[in-house]
Amino acid sequence: EARLITIPLDSQFIESDHPLIRKTLLRALPSDETQQPGRLFIVNKGPYGHGYHICHLCNHAEPARKMGPATLKHRDPQGDRLCINEKLRTPQDLAHIFDTDVLMIRFAHPLRLHAHYSQGEDQGTYIESFCRTLCETLRFAAVRVLEIQPRDIKASYRRIGNIIETVLYDAVSGGAGYSVRLYQDITLQKLLEKSLDILRCPNDCETACRSCLCDYSNQIHWDQLNR
Repeated sequence: EARLITIPLDSQFIESDHPLIRKTLLRALPSDETQQPGRLFIVNKGPYGHGYHICHLCNHAEPARKMGPATLKHRDPQGDRLCINEKLRTPQDLAHIFDTDVLMIRFAHPLRLHAHYSQGEDQGTYIESFCRTLCETLRFAAVRVLEIQPRDIKASYRRIGNIIETVLYDAVSGGAGYSVRLYQDITLQKLLEKSLDILRCPNDCETACRSCLCDYSNQIHWDQLNR
């Protein structure tokens, strides 16, 4: 999942066709030099969550099963010979930064918490579940409205206290025009109506399923989705 680096100013958000929603568009290549591009970063912590051991001699890399240096025989990825270095340093995360078109949608009302989620770990879990479900629902709504493949547009979110901003962005570096179309041609009312259609699961599932909110690209978040 990508996270937004560029933080737009409040003045960049404009009114939409919905009285409680404001929006802004960050372009991969802004036409105005005073504006920042839509810049995101992706961090890969590896399958075990500890990063990667990277050989300083041959650049061989493999997932770290625990923190700290490791002694490991490995082959040079270029020559397929055993590398003479067996001492691999402390694991590192892999990161990638890219610019693309980004649509940000800000909801005016803060998230209201039920009394059961008023404090502690339950509150954090509930907020995370709500935000993740919201941004994925809007992503699927955008996919249906634009008639594109789910992999063509991605979603994340940003929180300022209990104010939520959903982040929809083109999946390719440099942008593909989808976020621009959503900003210029698609009303928020239409996007919200399509979102409600998605949440009315035809299977009437308990939380989320493949008929409503689950697909290959968001499988890491399946346990958080709750329509």
